[in-house]
Amino acid sequence: MSYLQYWKLACAPFSSGVFFAGGSIEEAIARIGFLVNSRRSLGILIGPSSVGKTLLFRNLRPQILKSASANRPRIVYRSLLGLTANELYTSLARTLGEGLLEIGPSAESGPRGIRSDAAWNRLEDALCAVTVAKTQAVILLDDVSSAEELTLDAIHRILEANGTVSCILSVCSESLEFLPGSLRERCQLRVDLPAWDLGQTADYFDFALAKAKGRPGLFEAQAITRIHELSDGLPRRINRLSDLALVAGASKRIPKINSELVDQVFEEFSHLQPNYLENIAP
Repeated sequence: MSYLQYWKLACAPFSSGVFFAGGSIEEAIARIGFLVNSRRSLGILIGPSSVGKTLLFRNLRPQILKSASANRPRIVYRSLLGLTANELYTSLARTLGEGLLEIGPSAESGPRGIRSDAAWNRLEDALCAVTVAKTQAVILLDDVSSAEELTLDAIHRILEANGTVSCILSVCSESLEFLPGSLRERCQLRVDLPAWDLGQTADYFDFALAKAKGRPGLFEAQAITRIHELSDGLPRRINRLSDLALVAGASKRIPKINSELVDQVFEEFSHLQPNYLENIAP
């Protein structure tokens, strides 16, 4: 019997793909919506590792479209991890120009690290087409802390292209000092995504268990408090520890998850794998 069957759950409640838009996340969405609607050119989303910045970016499209005050903006998400400037230009051009321009085969980017005029020209054409269509380009750039120097330079070039771009960068608070000062100075709105407080964690448990059709009280209040403390209020860690507690509880055939079980799971797995809470939950 799987742990989902034991707890009578319709799905894994603490999957890494579950998006909870409460508390600080709701505030971040509102601030990003303001940036887009006021046509500010650059905002920076800042939060610690494991707080859910990527998950927020991947779920922003409907939130932005819902609050858009003008024509439906064109929204594109890209991770800058391992992405060259040329690859960024080409991929943005293809997505932003879809339906507005006839985009042929990808431009040759040449040797890694060398800017391709063809790639940039395609992006510039796409941005002009967005302007002509009287709409707006919203570019969400993730993993900025891991970007190459030339890719960071490309962001400047995009921001200077025209007034139709709103760009939001996602940066780990631990790496904020490594973001070029030139980009920090251009930032028109800072969006903080802090670790959750206990109230937000408790609300998340209600949301996640209801989504999985789990019974109320499956986690005792003291267990939720303990998970929050051990996870430092970071959603990815909360997901990981909660999922492992469900697996352990099912194997022990106990009626609900208590704080003692949470402590046992944490001690066992942190001893075997010190950084296990950083792993993405299944």
